[in-house]
Amino acid sequence: MQARSVFLAEPSNAKLLTGEKKRIGNSFVMFLIALIFIVAAVVAGYFLYTRYSQHQALLTEGKQTRGIVTDGFEETSRNFYVIESKRYRIEYRYTIAGQTYTGGQDIDGALYEELFLQSPVTIVFLPSNPGVSELGGEFADDTEYRNALLILGSLTLVALLAAAGFLFRDVRNRRLSSQGQILNGTLLSAAGQYYRRTLNVTFRYEFRSPLGTTITGSRTVKRNDLKKAPVPVSGTPIKVLYVNDKLHRIL
Repeated sequence: MQARSVFLAEPSNAKLLTGEKKRIGNSFVMFLIALIFIVAAVVAGYFLYTRYSQHQALLTEGKQTRGIVTDGFEETSRNFYVIESKRYRIEYRYTIAGQTYTGGQDIDGALYEELFLQSPVTIVFLPSNPGVSELGGEFADDTEYRNALLILGSLTLVALLAAAGFLFRDVRNRRLSSQGQILNGTLLSAAGQYYRRTLNVTFRYEFRSPLGTTITGSRTVKRNDLKKAPVPVSGTPIKVLYVNDKLHRIL
């Protein structure tokens, strides 16, 4: 009867109150999502290392030759509909030992304005792999290299942080499930906000710890089932899973 009288922020936790369920969350799903981000970090890290190694090899082992500009374009884009950015890129062609190679590179706007179709340029290539090249000499430009390091480095870092976040959440869920005790609490407020047709409700709650300390907390949950139903009012009884004053969660 008590499980029916209290409000559950997450209805899936009802079985915790009846003993039919022993833990919150799903370790397999958390691990799978974390693994996906780890793989993404490894892939981005691989391309980051490859780009860095190629650039360093061109600086230390590269040989110079002459080539010509075969194409180029200027592209304007807007980030977040406000910030305008421009991209300048050229394509070039060069010949090594009778074989023709092509390449392309994003460059700075000032250098782009100096180059035209059929403009001669200096190309640096790897003797061991002539297809790997970039502009060199007086035309050397590290715009593309810096952008690549920034983008790939950011992707690697974000993916690792996301993986760590999901693993950390799983550790918290495991600890709440194994060490937590269910306490009575009271709902302070419930505020809903729509995001892409999903109703996210933030529940603020209050309860007393086993030592008598009054503790407050909050948790945001997807509750599309409340779109056409009244949200619970302040004072509604709830249940809280409690480990310590820093680790607790409304059920």
